[in-house]
Amino acid sequence: MRRPINQLYIYIDMKPLILTALIDPDAQRFFNDQRTRYFPPERNYLDAHITLFHKLPGEESGDIAKHLDHICTHQAPLNARATDIMFMGFGSAYQIEYAELVEIRSSLCKIWNAWLSPQDQQKFRAHITFQNKVKADHAKAVYAAEKEKFEPFDFKIIGLGLWEYDGGPWNAISKHLFGKQEN
Repeated sequence: MRRPINQLYIYIDMKPLILTALIDPDAQRFFNDQRTRYFPPERNYLDAHITLFHKLPGEESGDIAKHLDHICTHQAPLNARATDIMFMGFGSAYQIEYAELVEIRSSLCKIWNAWLSPQDQQKFRAHITFQNKVKADHAKAVYAAEKEKFEPFDFKIIGLGLWEYDGGPWNAISKHLFGKQEN
């Protein structure tokens, strides 16, 4: 009777991936400035962002990047609109509308269905958080002040960014800029 000689199994602990929408530079500066103003400094180690997926499998990064390249190559930059400010209990965020990006996300949900976490299977509500994890009374005061002076504004989504989550700051994996130029 033959037995296999010791086999070596290697398990790679791949970090989960996060997919975000990339924001045009002027709008990115504005949103980052708001985070700098209102986010607790010890927690403000990320740029402002719109998260499309929170937990994609790291071991599928090659296939994920291929899907993103295919989508982004044929897509013009998208119009987006900050429509309001929402209160989140211990912070606030800009509500964001962009129908075309919702369609892209829906397409990716169908392709990546087997990989999606329960959080990523929920209804998508686009937002950019500018304050979080502060005391409730401070959060209410900032929300009220920002809500009072808020006026809706437009900006562009210029691509998609893939990031590795490593417990704190995110590590950039790849950027996929929309390639089809508007005339």
